[in-house]
Parts: sequence; C-alpha cells; structure tokens
Amino acid sequence: MEVEVEVEVEVEVAGRTMPELLVWVKGINQIIGNIAAANSEQTARH
Repeated sequence: MEVEVEVEVEVEVAGRTMPELLVWVKGINQIIGNIAAANSEQTARH
C-alpha cells in the first residue's frame, strides 16, 4: 500500500529558539505517526 502525504509547511526559522523548533518537529512527527497508524489499521481490516 502506498501512502502519499503532501505537507506544505512554511517555517520562519528566524526568531525561533531551538526548543520551539524541536517541539514543532515533534508535533509534526506525531501527526505523521497518527496518519501511518490509521492507514495500517485500515489495511489490516481489508
């Protein structure tokens, strides 16, 4: 099963501290993980 996830993100790095960026990246990773988990659940059902 192929899953294409297109994410357009505009990030302003200027003025951002490193912890803020890390928190943001963790949030994105969690969202991607949730999408992947949902897709694998759907695949298992079929």
